[in-house]
Amino acid sequence: MKPVVLMFVAVCSKWFLPSSTLPDGNNGGSASTGSNYADGISVAGITASGAVFSYLAGGTKITEHGVVYGKTQHPAVGASTRAALYQGAAKDIPATKTFFKLSVSRFVPGTLYYARAYVKDNAGDVNYRNEISFTTLKAK
Repeated sequence: MKPVVLMFVAVCSKWFLPSSTLPDGNNGGSASTGSNYADGISVAGITASGAVFSYLAGGTKITEHGVVYGKTQHPAVGASTRAALYQGAAKDIPATKTFFKLSVSRFVPGTLYYARAYVKDNAGDVNYRNEISFTTLKAK
């Protein structure tokens, strides 16, 4: 597996939404349990080899969160490439729905990718929500 270059961009803003506004379903991930979530993924700044993802993440005892991506639908931790914005000791991410940005490079030019945000807790449970697709620009 090739290393993934990560750059922490910023914790940009906070969303104040009641948890009941989050969509149902995980598109192949484990069922959403408790209050742990990853949601609202979007992509911008797409180039031939990189992109900037934005997503919401939160919950209790979170040990990892980021974006998982691949060339097939329903990318998953352990089966696809992942770019973790945080990996470490279990921590709580406030219920204010913290918004994160993550810059990822090493994509193949002119290729269709699928991506999902994820959170992993200290019990090893991984939660996903919506999936997006995007195509990197062709090389010049």
